[in-house]
Amino acid sequence: MNHTYLILLVLLIINVYCMCQLSSIKKRENMTNTQDIKKQINTIYQADIDAIRNLSIIAGKLQSGGKNGILTIPGNVNIEGTLIVNKDTTFKSNQTVSGSQTISGTHNVSGNSNISGNSNISGNSNISGNHTINKKSIVKGGQTVYGSQTITGSHNVSGNSNISGNSNISGNSNISGNQFVNKTSLINGIQTLKYNSIIGNGIKYGDNIFIALADKRGTIIGTCGRGCGGGLLLQTYLLTSSYLNENQTDCQWKIISTTGKTGPVKYGDKLEFKLVNGRNLLGSCGSGRSRWCKSGARGDAVAYNSASSPSSYKTTWSFRKIKSKSDYVTTDDTLEIILPENSSKKLRACQMSSCGSGSLYGVDLTYSSRAGYTSKWKLKRTIHL
Repeated sequence: MNHTYLILLVLLIINVYCMCQLSSIKKRENMTNTQDIKKQINTIYQADIDAIRNLSIIAGKLQSGGKNGILTIPGNVNIEGTLIVNKDTTFKSNQTVSGSQTISGTHNVSGNSNISGNSNISGNSNISGNHTINKKSIVKGGQTVYGSQTITGSHNVSGNSNISGNSNISGNSNISGNQFVNKTSLINGIQTLKYNSIIGNGIKYGDNIFIALADKRGTIIGTCGRGCGGGLLLQTYLLTSSYLNENQTDCQWKIISTTGKTGPVKYGDKLEFKLVNGRNLLGSCGSGRSRWCKSGARGDAVAYNSASSPSSYKTTWSFRKIKSKSDYVTTDDTLEIILPENSSKKLRACQMSSCGSGSLYGVDLTYSSRAGYTSKWKLKRTIHL
């Protein structure tokens, strides 16, 4: 009997012990789960706090305009709706717009501009690369494209349009100012111009050019020796001339407006020719002594130092067209170079010269139009020696 009680007591103690151990394990598991939950909550909370802080910073920059008025977004930005810019827009690289663009200010793109939809610009548009618009283009200011432009729809420009490359327009083209295209212009629709259209290799003020005879040889005007008033004599040189090859800056001229004009050069404009190597201007001393065109000569044409030449010397010239498609000067034209106050005085090549290797003709200012003498010239931006 006593043994029976003893066995039951031991079993009871063992049972109580097991129950206590089980309870302790459950408590420890509950404590572990609680700590993990708290840790997870803190992680999520901290992430939310960081997001809220970042949103607060962005909101503050949007309200204040960011540092120095600039908001910088380091990542990419995708806009699924319409982008409207009320002031100037500058792209330092290429611009690609899958839809349409509307810009109330100026539009500046350092690279190429590709627009899949319409383009509406209230200010000026300046594009350093090529310009492509798949629909219509409206520019309420002036337009300057240093590459080529391709417009599938209509093209409307309220100011001048200056295209350094080719211009291809599938629709109508309406330009309120002048149109200046350096290369080819292709318009499948109707073009309306308020002023002039300059198509081809147009000449602008500030261009450096060579003056070549409009004949098969195409000899280039250069300077060599001394003429009247201490100026440099003019003669033409063959393209194979070693003198021309070694002294190109003595044969190249910058076109400068005497009335402050910029942009394309028009026939009848008053202008000067300045040697690119210094201050010498193409001019006439009007001495009546000619070194080259001795018969019928009325004055010498030389290059003078603009700082020391007498005020009586003539350095203002004009172009007069002989063969041209417009009122603006291009490298495709055949022209004369005249004194504007007396159009009968013009640059003429005549006689044989002998200053510098490969020289061919002398150049003077003269009334005469004797057989074998010519006053027909062409302008070139580059020469191939």
